[in-house]
Amino acid sequence: MARDNWTFLTNLGVVYLHLVDHPGDTIRLIADQLGLAERTVAGIVADLRQAEYVVVGKRGKQNVYSIDLMLPMRHPIVAD
Repeated sequence: MARDNWTFLTNLGVVYLHLVDHPGDTIRLIADQLGLAERTVAGIVADLRQAEYVVVGKRGKQNVYSIDLMLPMRHPIVAD
């Protein structure tokens, strides 16, 4: 019996990649686009901020996310 509901990337990975391409998206929009709960996305963004992969700025009242693409990935196989 084959399972068709698995993916290669974790929720953290897909949120990170989404922010790379769409830094002005809101938590709600990211959640809708990725099929995740807003609370899940907010927690992932908080984790990425704490690890300094994401910096949050403001454009008016809206958050805008900057990704530090120079930080190495955490897994040794993809760190370079």
